[in-house]
Amino acid sequence: MTPPFIAEGAEILETGAGNSTIFFLLHAPRRLVSIAPDRALFQRIHTYCDRHGINRSQAEAYIDRSEWVLPTLAKDQNFDFVLIDGGHGWPVVFVDFCYTMAMLRQGGILMIDDLQLHSVKELARLLNEQWEFSLLMHQDKVALFRKMTDARELQDWGGQPYIVKRSDEYDRSGAPYAI
Repeated sequence: MTPPFIAEGAEILETGAGNSTIFFLLHAPRRLVSIAPDRALFQRIHTYCDRHGINRSQAEAYIDRSEWVLPTLAKDQNFDFVLIDGGHGWPVVFVDFCYTMAMLRQGGILMIDDLQLHSVKELARLLNEQWEFSLLMHQDKVALFRKMTDARELQDWGGQPYIVKRSDEYDRSGAPYAI
């Protein structure tokens, strides 16, 4: 059975790789782009797929950090589903979002994993208040958003309600570095 958010024949991009890569391959994507800086990880994925008869012909592995690969893809690529689960430090999760937003089709799904981490949670908080995205699901450490527009990027800070709200809070506090 195909998950409700991943249609057979979808074009999928993931920052990070592992069990998610195998899961996506089991659902017959037209294309699966996985980005992770670990050659041995991709070899383990290939070995597992080969042993279990999982077709990996549509898989493309980029063995590098996502912040270096995504800019080269963002110029002319489009995807139906994006999983951000690569580097979780600041600002990598936002760099990943910046480029994957440009590549995610209108109506496409953005999945963000590891919300228990501050950097990832801040991205989810930002998106939850953006008109360009609609929260579809939040469970434990995962959130799914639907992209509601064909815009390739968010507006500047004045068009980002979360940033405006937090900036006003900082200003009123008199302590610009207060949380």
